[in-house]
Amino acid sequence: MDQEQCINMKICFKLQKSTKETHEMLKLVCGDAAVTMKTVYKWFERFHNGCESVEETRRDQDILQHQKPKRMLKE
Repeated sequence: MDQEQCINMKICFKLQKSTKETHEMLKLVCGDAAVTMKTVYKWFERFHNGCESVEETRRDQDILQHQKPKRMLKE
């Protein structure tokens, strides 16, 4: 995944944007290359849990593939 989008998601999270707002902005900026809404939920959950890193780990990739994201944070 594009690390620039991770950084942008972190900025939106810090600005208290909702996951929906964040995804819409990413779609405007990145077009078809924008991450999915599921990915935005995953990253917002990470940031909400205190993780500050925008580096994606193998564990993150496995979780994204095998778990449904929790409905959380502002929509």
